[in-house]
Amino acid sequence: MAVFTSEARHKLLRRVDWKAGALAGLIAGVVFMMLEMAMVWLFQGESPWAPPRMIAAMVLGQGVLPQPGTPATFNLAILMAATVIHLVLAVVYGLIGAVLASRLGLAEATGLGSACGLAIYLINFYSIAAITFPWSPWRVAGSVRSRTLCSERWSPLPTSGCAEPITEAYLCG
Repeated sequence: MAVFTSEARHKLLRRVDWKAGALAGLIAGVVFMMLEMAMVWLFQGESPWAPPRMIAAMVLGQGVLPQPGTPATFNLAILMAATVIHLVLAVVYGLIGAVLASRLGLAEATGLGSACGLAIYLINFYSIAAITFPWSPWRVAGSVRSRTLCSERWSPLPTSGCAEPITEAYLCG
């Protein structure tokens, strides 16, 4: 492991394009949020307002989540809280990515960014949310989309191997 002197560390941090890191984080955060909301609506037929409510619940608590069987509704205060939480985290991740990518070329930095984005998604949804928020739907099934992994409506996998569909009753029961 390389040991950085104080001068080498300062030189590295001066090479980092902080503005590009923050902008990349913002863009990735907005794109991810829009895709998540669209996929929940398109592939599951559920309310696109469910993902923002789940994000806002990290700070506002379980009370902002809709009751089981009730679709999530639009609420400006909840949407704003979710947006602030999501974009602050996205900028932080973008700045970390900028430090990691500062010595790489464009192709390598793009590959690193994609790999880190996938890692962040998997870590946040499948471990941090499950451990930190025991009432989270990710506790058992991972993400919102995986709740219907075995359902007849939409499944990327054959349904014949599934013992039972993952439902709200399964998650909350």
